[in-house]
Amino acid sequence: MPDFLKKLKSSIILLTLGIFMVKSIILFGDGCKDQGDGFLFIFLTICYLISFILIQIRSGIKKNRNEEHYNFTPLVITLFLFIAVFLSFNQDSFESTTILKANSIKHHTLNLRKNSTFKIQIRFVEASCFNKGKYLIKEDTIILLDENIENKTDSIFYNKYLINRKLNLLYPVDKRRIVQDSMKILTIEKEE
Repeated sequence: MPDFLKKLKSSIILLTLGIFMVKSIILFGDGCKDQGDGFLFIFLTICYLISFILIQIRSGIKKNRNEEHYNFTPLVITLFLFIAVFLSFNQDSFESTTILKANSIKHHTLNLRKNSTFKIQIRFVEASCFNKGKYLIKEDTIILLDENIENKTDSIFYNKYLINRKLNLLYPVDKRRIVQDSMKILTIEKEE
């Protein structure tokens, strides 16, 4: 097998592991992340480090024997992977600023962002689920423009909330009536 193909094979192994590592961190759109994703990331990181070390040892030995030049490709791939993982862990910092953050009694959150998007986080013992979409604010009412948000969140969140700024509460509205369930009322933590 030519040296070029051996170098290419080691690069493809590192790239594949790196892509799966980043994919285990990033969630595109609505969905859930659980402990399994964390364990997968740790497992893939260990596999990546072992592969990287073995490739570097092999490349160093071949360089000392003057059989080939040192292969810098794994170092470049690792640098880009480090940047991608860092950006993946800090992906919220690239989103628009939060203008309103509200929490339920069970610590589920609703974040309204300046660019008219919302993010809902539903927390469980071993997982967190996320729903994203657009919203409107009309006078004292917040309207989440996802008509199916009740079904997606198992009726934890509604698509319409009445704002009570005196008490810092959001009351869910279901078909023109305020829901009186204290588990469904959200407390405003931050408002700009």
